[in-house]
Amino acid sequence: MSNEAEFQPFDLLSCLGAGVDAFPTHSLFSMEIGPSGPLARISAISEDGRRLFLEFRNGTSGSADGSEPFEFEVGDVVVMVTEDGDTSFVEMPPSCWPDEPWIGVVRLKLNDITLIESGGRLRRVPTSGEVDYEESNTVEAGDHSGVQRVLSPEPIRAMDFPGVADIGGRFLVSDDSNLTFDDFGGAQPVVARARELIELPLQVRRAPIRNRSPADQRRALYWSSWYREDDAGARHRE
Repeated sequence: MSNEAEFQPFDLLSCLGAGVDAFPTHSLFSMEIGPSGPLARISAISEDGRRLFLEFRNGTSGSADGSEPFEFEVGDVVVMVTEDGDTSFVEMPPSCWPDEPWIGVVRLKLNDITLIESGGRLRRVPTSGEVDYEESNTVEAGDHSGVQRVLSPEPIRAMDFPGVADIGGRFLVSDDSNLTFDDFGGAQPVVARARELIELPLQVRRAPIRNRSPADQRRALYWSSWYREDDAGARHRE
């Protein structure tokens, strides 16, 4: 007698002709499938306890009424089971409803709630005592669990905007630049008008009123509306 196991080929065509019972089966363990249905979480309960307000994973909401008060609490995860036209609820572990995490920057931390800026809007979450975080921290949080962990002590944004000092530095001119009228840029009429607006008050200030032409006197009244000049050219504040 040989010690090697004899190979028996499996005839698929004969099994198909004989039916499903002809297929070989191997039962490793026995299992029982429980009731199934839509997964929901209880968002609120009426004062008498006979109405449940539910939220589902697809974003919809609903309610359920009972003849007797329900023995559930807000936040419990349940499965809606419908059998023979009757609907019942089976409580499930909280882990069956994972709290989807998102990223944001802590803007305000109070004893009971925390405001986190995420996606350009403020989101309200419960203050978590399990994680040590502060304002301006970049954190990972959930709507119901609150802050889960700190990603960075500094605020991280999707877009980095330059600071005020960085923007202003591009327009500042140092005192030792020694700029003159020749440094004006732009169209020639604009440059000429700019020189006129700058030079005219200087000329009016130096020339006595009696030696000015009528046009210059009118300009003097315009540019010296805050001051009064006598014939000697002295300026007096009105």
